[in-house]
Amino acid sequence: MNDRKVFLLLLVWAIAVLMFLDIDSPLHESYNRVDSSWFYMCGKAWMSGLAPYVDFSDSKGPLLWLIYGIGYLLSPHSYVGVYWISCLFYAGIFYYDYKIARLFFADWQRPLMAALLMTFAYLGNWFRYEVRAEDFCTFFVTLSLYELFRLLYSTEKQQSDVRRSSFILGGCFMALILIKYSIALMQGSIILVALCFFSRERKMLLQPLKWIVVGALAIALPFVAYFVVTGTWPAFIQEYIVNTFYTVRPSEENATMLSSYYDELMAALHYPSKLALLLIIVYGAWLLSRQLPRYRFAPLFVGVCFFLLSTMHNFLYYYCICTVFMLYIVIYTFSLLQKPVGLRSFAAVILTVAFWGIYDNVQKDQPLARVAIWADNNDRKFFDAMSDVIASSPHKNPRIFNLLCFEFGFGIEQEALPVGKYWAKQNGMTEEMQEEHIALLFSREADFVIVYDEAFCNEQGFTRENIARLGYRLCYTHIHLNISEKEVTTSIYKKIE
Repeated sequence: MNDRKVFLLLLVWAIAVLMFLDIDSPLHESYNRVDSSWFYMCGKAWMSGLAPYVDFSDSKGPLLWLIYGIGYLLSPHSYVGVYWISCLFYAGIFYYDYKIARLFFADWQRPLMAALLMTFAYLGNWFRYEVRAEDFCTFFVTLSLYELFRLLYSTEKQQSDVRRSSFILGGCFMALILIKYSIALMQGSIILVALCFFSRERKMLLQPLKWIVVGALAIALPFVAYFVVTGTWPAFIQEYIVNTFYTVRPSEENATMLSSYYDELMAALHYPSKLALLLIIVYGAWLLSRQLPRYRFAPLFVGVCFFLLSTMHNFLYYYCICTVFMLYIVIYTFSLLQKPVGLRSFAAVILTVAFWGIYDNVQKDQPLARVAIWADNNDRKFFDAMSDVIASSPHKNPRIFNLLCFEFGFGIEQEALPVGKYWAKQNGMTEEMQEEHIALLFSREADFVIVYDEAFCNEQGFTRENIARLGYRLCYTHIHLNISEKEVTTSIYKKIE
């Protein structure tokens, strides 16, 4: 089977499995979001004419917002547009999984089966719930890993093209910087191994470095041009580079970055799913290395680098990017088969994934089931009630302010926009950022003020009475359980015209 047919087959596969296993698909509602609602708001704001890092901001890069902006244009009142973009990205991810596995097999059946089985790695709910930056970064990491393995292990001479591989590695590096630059740092381990290969096998270093830079510039220049022309380059540097760095500083006042990292790593190794992931990466890399003719250290080095660099603040979803390296053990497992797999094996995998996808959507305790279109629960009623309040605005694009809380997407159906740069509270927000955040409340520019945890805001001095004095009327209040199963009271206020 040729590569074009394989890609089309994997595109159909991605559309099918993501329909059940992606929270953005038409089978799921728009409530219970955090990161994806934030990214969608940023993309929507950009497409609506607001300036990134000036009129809205977050600790993510502009390429991610462009992706979500296109998703908004495709579907202005839901996440379905992002679902279709995710289908393309995951088709590419599965395709390069196939291409990596193809380097180790003479037939196409086993590599294709390996790519299909990686569905469990990427879309399992042990690390993943909603769509995050890591999902889109995975494509660029998988492509980079393929280029590296093609250089190291391909038996075809013409495959070892310096310019092509270097250009792609540089382009992927910059794409990752423009989504989440910590993952670009991880991908640097792939570039480092590639440079070792060029230096040792080709006795060259300057040429691949040049093409890495060219590839990076090809991706970066359109964004640089935009920020320079619009005069927002300083804001981009301050918000995305400087402030984002400060948001991941040690939480303990006297802690150093090294001691904080050590504490996070020890905590990660006591978490069953994280420890299991590390063991799978290490064991899979060791098994695969036994079959490699050279550069046996590369799979282990790259996989462990990704895991170690994912350990920052220990958020579970940070490790989603490491699931790429579960491919090692999948490839090794199929190498034990002495002949290509048959039609029955393909049918078994497809039926297993289908059963798993349906199970995740009908079992009440499964994350995806709680937002399925047939779910009828308090969360859905709460979201609809909040949305109805925002719908009462006389403005086409009402402005939203989330007081000391995240963006939850309550205004998605009304095409609500951020009231300012810090319209919601970022993790690790600095004192200066928080002062600007609070100043937005006192400016009275927001049409709606959302208080997610009323008790917390009361402790900070933002009681119902104080918010009312600023000219806002309480419209709706709801008591519910948050992600940590803690009872909270959420309220929404409307500006008195």
